[in-house]
Amino acid sequence: MNQNEQAYQHFVAIAKRAKARGMKRYSARAVLHILRWETWTADADKQFKINDHKSPEWARRAMSEYPELSGFFSVREAA
Repeated sequence: MNQNEQAYQHFVAIAKRAKARGMKRYSARAVLHILRWETWTADADKQFKINDHKSPEWARRAMSEYPELSGFFSVREAA
């Protein structure tokens, strides 16, 4: 599994934790920033970067792949 896929799976895990804690909806961008923080604090050499433009793509993908996250993120129409 490449780093991008690992990051996506971590994004999904954070979203699932938020939902399990009772959140009905949450910001994909906030989840991405939590992921960036957790990755940055865990990465000793600080080499891994996560582009913040991934949040809409990952939100749509997560809601599509994980029925429990359906409607969890608010997304705009894709251009």
